[in-house]
Amino acid sequence: DIWKPIIIEKHNPLHLGYTSGHILYKCEFTPKSYKKLLIKLNIRHKAAIWLNGSYVGGMVNYTAKTAALFKPGPMNGPDFKLFGTRLFDLTPQLIHAKNTLFVITESLGQSKHFFPTNDSKLPRGILTAKFSKPVLNKKWYISGTNVTNLSDPYDTAGLPGEKRNYHKNENGNGWKSVDTWNILPDDQIVWYTTTFGWDISENERTPLRVHLEGKFNSTIYLNGHCIGRYWGGAGPQHDFFLMDHLLQSKNIVTLACWTSIPDEVKIVIEPYRIELRSGNIKKGGKEGVKEVFATKTKEFIF
Repeated sequence: DIWKPIIIEKHNPLHLGYTSGHILYKCEFTPKSYKKLLIKLNIRHKAAIWLNGSYVGGMVNYTAKTAALFKPGPMNGPDFKLFGTRLFDLTPQLIHAKNTLFVITESLGQSKHFFPTNDSKLPRGILTAKFSKPVLNKKWYISGTNVTNLSDPYDTAGLPGEKRNYHKNENGNGWKSVDTWNILPDDQIVWYTTTFGWDISENERTPLRVHLEGKFNSTIYLNGHCIGRYWGGAGPQHDFFLMDHLLQSKNIVTLACWTSIPDEVKIVIEPYRIELRSGNIKKGGKEGVKEVFATKTKEFIF
């Protein structure tokens, strides 16, 4: 079982070894005969919420602006728990029986500063969670990856599908061919995978990159190794280097995606060319052969 029971008011993901990437939460509860029910959440740094399989909403608490010292989730300055709380209306998806609430959170890192503003030990994931009215049989659970058990703590995104080897394309059941890579918030976590060949001579070196466009969030795997995280509108990086020593004659590229808005996953693989003067990725000129990924998908429903 991927889920561990927790007391939401007292838990700290860092104590479980969940230091980076995604942390998932599940809350089972039964409401009373309410016409309206809200939940107040404070998270670090990105999150999406589903109730009974339907998307409720999302949030981002993060700012890299030097002047924003007292905003929630800052890269510079103290990060107080009382900042960053948002209300979400659960009423449209609520049923008067057992309800299941899922929250996926993603940490955008932990910055180390001198001790008055050092946030490297501050909690990630859900900081506070409170329903607007009392509910019955409330039970909270958490899921993630304890990086202290890994030989490479950076080779994980903390997603449940990793435990099922979706990132290695070893679990073949449930995958289907797709023509377009459209993604909706109700899809929850969607896994895409494809293969491509790479046959070059021993002394030849042709660097490759994966290029992504869209507002969705994604973790990128090459032959089972986590090589990058794409943060949609929250981060500047769109190009991810495919490391030479990980490339083989036949390669597997997998994306684990989730989104807060309807979107299309746009992805190509192409040469990693560099402008000699600026050092930036070369965009113009002859692009070479592009390979558009549009083969298979797997929806992982919590």
